[in-house]
Amino acid sequence: MMVRTAIALTYFMRVYNFIHRCILYLFSARTSHITQLAAVHGSDIFSTYVMPKIPITSSATEITGLAVQNGMLFHHGSKVDALSVSAALDSLFRFLEKFNNVVLVGHNIKTFDCPVLLQALESCLMLSKLTEVVNGFLDTRLLFKLVYPDLHSYSQQSLSETLLNMSYNAHDATEDVIMLQTLVSKVEFCNENHKCSTFTCQYALDIFLYQKLVNKNLPSLQCLVDQKVISLGMAKKVAGSGLNFSSLNLASKRNEDGIQ
Repeated sequence: MMVRTAIALTYFMRVYNFIHRCILYLFSARTSHITQLAAVHGSDIFSTYVMPKIPITSSATEITGLAVQNGMLFHHGSKVDALSVSAALDSLFRFLEKFNNVVLVGHNIKTFDCPVLLQALESCLMLSKLTEVVNGFLDTRLLFKLVYPDLHSYSQQSLSETLLNMSYNAHDATEDVIMLQTLVSKVEFCNENHKCSTFTCQYALDIFLYQKLVNKNLPSLQCLVDQKVISLGMAKKVAGSGLNFSSLNLASKRNEDGIQ
């Protein structure tokens, strides 16, 4: 039996200077820092604040209520206990290890939570721990789009209001996962819908590593895109294969007819 555990990350991005629930893939390397991490399974709840490594901007504080003062984290003016990101991730895995066949459930987890989580795990040299503890992921945004194809919005807040007539604080990770668990418990879905909404840890890792190559190599290929030598889509494929402008230039010099 698979154990579905809802998970949520609250983070802020230095690029935009406010809480943002989407991922930048193109030219910017990921600069997000987790500030709260939560997971729930039934009545078991894991939640911790995380001390960010870069300053929290005033605009982020207005949205989340989180602020750092004198090396301490405050939430709406009250001091809260905060762990380092490595300690927080270690605590999360200890929570997950209580269960067997863990599937992490998140709303838009495929494009939001997974890349942020994997970035944090890599920075803490803990990527291998993921596949030891977690079997895979379930993206409830994909699931709800399949089960309710005619809704005007698939944000978790909108779904909570439409399907449950309930509201919650979407900028608090604990409230977020509790609401998500409540939403999922109300949904009846078939195996095909479930299959189309899940993905493996290996898939998540492959996409994460591919995107790292794109972020690393794409800037060097921008000149070819600007000169309309190749399209942006082709440039991303080239970058994702591990090649950059220097690689193409070297290959061209070695072949009198250029690159074929």
